[in-house]
Amino acid sequence: MDPLRETPDNIKPPSGNQIKLFFARHSDIFETERFLRKTIRFAFEQDGIGDQENNILSEITSKTQLLRQAVETNHEQIHFWCARIGREIAGTIALIPPENLILEYLDIVPEKVPEISTVYVHPEYQRQGIGTKMFHAVLDLLQQRRFTRFCLDCGYQKSQEFWIHRLGSPDVTLKNYWGPGINHMIWIRETGAVHHG
Repeated sequence: MDPLRETPDNIKPPSGNQIKLFFARHSDIFETERFLRKTIRFAFEQDGIGDQENNILSEITSKTQLLRQAVETNHEQIHFWCARIGREIAGTIALIPPENLILEYLDIVPEKVPEISTVYVHPEYQRQGIGTKMFHAVLDLLQQRRFTRFCLDCGYQKSQEFWIHRLGSPDVTLKNYWGPGINHMIWIRETGAVHHG
């Protein structure tokens, strides 16, 4: 994913809400980890599975490891952005090599199809278009770097509604993955086929 190695300020999100999108730095780790702990726990609770403590802790560990790996390697393979409104982190988004679950179900060349990951928005800033702006800023970057496709997966039911609205029906649905009636979804899309708005 070397073609994505650019300075953070080269990514300009759409105007509105005074969002600053930037590569996470060492000085952001503590605050971003606190943000991830809060938003991941909130996402589980919002889906009615706040009692799945082991899964919550596993997800928090996974995402904070992505953050630290990105920062410690200067975003060489994992690209991790924070979105800040004023002095507060309001969201995160990452580009990573596709993880094993996606590779198990999609026939792709990992080096050519980055995974969009770790899309979280602070509970107090949800439904204000922040997730959409982060997504399209990264999507624009992928197009500029001539990546023709991307993939992502999602297990949160509330977030699945967002992605279905943006991307249509998933390419893969893993039934009852998180429990009875709680599915996991995987998408792969052409970068130029996703409309803004």
